[in-house]
Amino acid sequence: MSGLMWSHYEVREEEAKIGGFFGLAFDTTSMYKYLFLGLIVGGGAMISAVALGDSATKLLGFFDNYNPSQEGYNYDGSERDADGTSITYDLSFHFVTYIMELVVVSAIWLGAIIFGAVYMDASSKLGPECDLDNIDKARYSYWATYNWAGLKTVDQCKSELTRWFNDLDVDNNGSVSKCEDAKFLMAIGNTKEYTIKYAANVADKATAVGNCAGLVGAQ
Repeated sequence: MSGLMWSHYEVREEEAKIGGFFGLAFDTTSMYKYLFLGLIVGGGAMISAVALGDSATKLLGFFDNYNPSQEGYNYDGSERDADGTSITYDLSFHFVTYIMELVVVSAIWLGAIIFGAVYMDASSKLGPECDLDNIDKARYSYWATYNWAGLKTVDQCKSELTRWFNDLDVDNNGSVSKCEDAKFLMAIGNTKEYTIKYAANVADKATAVGNCAGLVGAQ
């Protein structure tokens, strides 16, 4: 499962780079989501393994000192049970108990795996109120052909990213929602499929301009 999660992570990073532009493979929220998914899947595997190992020691260890030559007697002690009676009952009861234990711990393990697989997708969840078919492209026209390679200084970058943040923050609430980012991605020429998959939240203006050192340094 961990290999599947890592493969999914790498695929999203690659698709975000080559499938369009300015999409974000993972935002902060989705990274925390992956962290907790890993804890849930790993925790489920650990709990089931510990429970299975602990019960196996006791249930199977019962037979380490078992003497099949000894048999019980009837209720008043007057008649000895036939050979093999004790092992038949003891083995049957312990086998059923062990199978039930195996079913329970397997359910814990499988439940964690299924939970991780179901909620692994980090794609944007855009509600019906997010209309991507009627976008004010003029609002984003400055960025449609913007030359990001022209950013030469951190101060210039901060100034431009501040403008970028303000253009995207349509409702002026101090943060860029996935829907607002999706409209920007669509307006500058990305496909709707790419937009829905790689739109991201931007917590605040400081988070946006905080990327300037990396942006300028990468030029």
